[in-house]
Amino acid sequence: MGVADVDFDEMYAKECERRKDSFKGKMPIIEKQFEDFWNHPDAQQDVDAYFEKLSDDQHKYAKRVKWVQPKTIFTDFAQKSLAGNQNVLIIDEIKELFRKEWSDPTFREAVLRHQREAIKRQHDAAVAKAGDDQELVKRAEKGYELATEHLEGLADKILQLKYEDFSFGLHLYSDHSICHFHMHIIAMPEEMRQYSTSQHDEKTKDVSEVREAIETFNRQSKSFDR
Repeated sequence: MGVADVDFDEMYAKECERRKDSFKGKMPIIEKQFEDFWNHPDAQQDVDAYFEKLSDDQHKYAKRVKWVQPKTIFTDFAQKSLAGNQNVLIIDEIKELFRKEWSDPTFREAVLRHQREAIKRQHDAAVAKAGDDQELVKRAEKGYELATEHLEGLADKILQLKYEDFSFGLHLYSDHSICHFHMHIIAMPEEMRQYSTSQHDEKTKDVSEVREAIETFNRQSKSFDR
């Protein structure tokens, strides 16, 4: 079946149904993940190394794990219009940092520009991978055309989103797929949410519940104070 035969509207509608209220209500899972992490023999050493920003010769993971990821829209510190400060590891500060930056139209435009560039990069990579296969090239072109059309159709609405329109989620050990700490910031209105994948919703934990777990977890006893 070619890309032209896919009913994208039906696909997006089904995706949207799967996403409703999918981040909250996971405290038992969060608590189990906390306990699993802190019972790992290297947990304390890894945490200390992370916060002390140990160099390559001071920690066994540093050669393959970068403590700070500088290449995203929110952590590209070279771009003055984008978000960043010295305390971005703190959950509440990340949320407050986003609240502050999102109120700036320049930042909103930068996020939108980042999305356009990401779509173009995916298109270019797909075309390069397709090589001489013209069917795959056509699929890549069609996908690029659809993604660009949808983004531009939502552009004005994206720029009008309020802080309250977003949810904030974390992927905890051992569900994490990227080693550096980061927060997922998701626009929740249905017309936005229908375009984001639900693939990772199950492992995405609401940050308010994670914060509650942090406040009640006793690292000495490796259990929760209830």
